[in-house]
Amino acid sequence: MDETTRRNAARALQRALDRRDNGGPADEER
Repeated sequence: MDETTRRNAARALQRALDRRDNGGPADEER
């Protein structure tokens, strides 16, 4: 898996975790 794919997967995972924790959409970029 190349670096770009890994970074995108990590960002998607983090956004999913944020959405779960916050109980709302996590579409904003951090």
